[in-house]
Amino acid sequence: MTEASGVAHEDSGTISEERIRAVVVEFYRRTRLDDQLGPVFETHVEDWDHHLERMTDFWSSALLRSGRYSGNPLQRHRIISGLKAEHFDRWVALFGATARDLCSASEAEAFLVRARRMRDAMTMALRLH
Repeated sequence: MTEASGVAHEDSGTISEERIRAVVVEFYRRTRLDDQLGPVFETHVEDWDHHLERMTDFWSSALLRSGRYSGNPLQRHRIISGLKAEHFDRWVALFGATARDLCSASEAEAFLVRARRMRDAMTMALRLH
């Protein structure tokens, strides 16, 4: 299997670039409608097409080790005033629901393992816990 089409993981099945893109797009569609997260994203994201591409690259790097993402997520989140641990908990809950709706159980779990790690690292680094 090529990296562009997907990588087999013993714990995650096969996650493809197309699946990652679908999860990212649907997650942010739901996020924009969410009472808690929507206002935060609408305030800080000016170009949604660019954001979706960046987040697809991010998740491709996280799940497939594609190396397509370069950036500093921690720095991007430091500038958001009023950010709380509850925002990250809601992010994981909504992300998990999206992954479970669009993926096999093993694929969804692969997304969720990484999302939980990110939440934990971000809340610790931002001293939100």
